[in-house]
Amino acid sequence: MSSSHDARRRTPAIAWTVTVPAIAAWGAGLIQLALAAGAITADDSSLASRAIGVALLPLGAAAMVWGAVVLARGILPLPRVTIAASIVAILAIAGSLIVDAAHTSAFAAAAAVALIIVVAASNARALRRTGPRPSGSTGGAVVGLVAGAIVVSALVTPALSSVEATRLADTPGGYQPATHDHH
Repeated sequence: MSSSHDARRRTPAIAWTVTVPAIAAWGAGLIQLALAAGAITADDSSLASRAIGVALLPLGAAAMVWGAVVLARGILPLPRVTIAASIVAILAIAGSLIVDAAHTSAFAAAAAVALIIVVAASNARALRRTGPRPSGSTGGAVVGLVAGAIVVSALVTPALSSVEATRLADTPGGYQPATHDHH
């Protein structure tokens, strides 16, 4: 086989192994930030719920930054730290469900955990990989970016609409819950 054929075969794999975890991290980070906002700002949040919300803030922000670094550098940086942070994030999300199930969206929590698992699994795979990482073309990266964005946005958009912070939004043009009261 020619080297150009090998490069074409590797390009989609590279696009998926770099762009999908980055976009998954962004999606998980957005959901973690939304869960944190709901836990912190709700009037009836308990101290434990607010504490978990405070823990989710830096985890969500770190996920957003990590995704940007991945796309900028084309590598998965700090894979062991990322796996550890992923475990902490999953535990914090589970804690928010346990502490305040009435105000924590199970759908948003499940979506965030699924995306965090993608990030952690990608990093675990990167740790196991030996040898040089093959380089790919920009076209393959764009395909991976677009495909990942479509899948993640299809999961994250409804998850964000289900969190407590969305329910609490009381701004013009903000979320208005559907009512069946026509009187």
